[in-house]
Amino acid sequence: TREVHTQFDARRGMDEPARLTVRTTNRSADAESMRALLGREPRESIQKDYLNFYASYYPGIVSAGPLEVEDDRDANRLVTIERYEIADFWGTDAGTGVRRAATHAADMQSWFEEPKAPIRRGPMALEHPVDFTHTTEILLHDTWPIEDNKGSVSDAGFRFDHSVRGYSQGRRVVMEDRYRSLSDHVPAKAMAQHVAKLQEARDTLGFELTWTPDSAGSGGFNLTVALLALLLLGVYAALALRVYRHDPPQPAAPLE
Repeated sequence: TREVHTQFDARRGMDEPARLTVRTTNRSADAESMRALLGREPRESIQKDYLNFYASYYPGIVSAGPLEVEDDRDANRLVTIERYEIADFWGTDAGTGVRRAATHAADMQSWFEEPKAPIRRGPMALEHPVDFTHTTEILLHDTWPIEDNKGSVSDAGFRFDHSVRGYSQGRRVVMEDRYRSLSDHVPAKAMAQHVAKLQEARDTLGFELTWTPDSAGSGGFNLTVALLALLLLGVYAALALRVYRHDPPQPAAPLE
């Protein structure tokens, strides 16, 4: 199993870089795979791949420290910690002055890619068992009107649970996404529904905060929060950079 916790620390304000910390906990087989990777690749090379992966989502990102590793062999648990700064976390619309900050559940997206061959005669193999949790935490410089919500998407092959909660009057926002496989394949007759459910799950990924100056120009806050599907141009190219972040074994051939 794997758990990823990403923390965006934007408490310094909109005009300062946000600090991003990514803590990935690998257990059992995932810990062994990560341990093997660290044994054959220089840590600096792994860190560079991780940085390029996140640069596909956050163009202004830079490394803020070396890759840290905590390896508990007795528990077969290996933790990696990455630290970054994002200079332009809050983007600005030149015409309206609206400020926007978006976060992406980047490590979750590959589980919901559209199948290359959705129309088929036999079942499609799935990686199984999988239990992956991605938690996104945002620390803000001011209060924000966060509306708690949760939902789920499921079919014969997987279950996806998503929740958003605000704390400290919206100064802290926590989103939790969890993917669990339910089967090692999807029957051919269920492929249309499976593709639709994958799209439904993709549409819940991503979070955007919007700040709008008031009409009087006094700099007061008019705050809105919106969930959205952050399907970026080039997202599949970005996923290709996930060389070491998530590289599951190729599924077995379709069960014809």
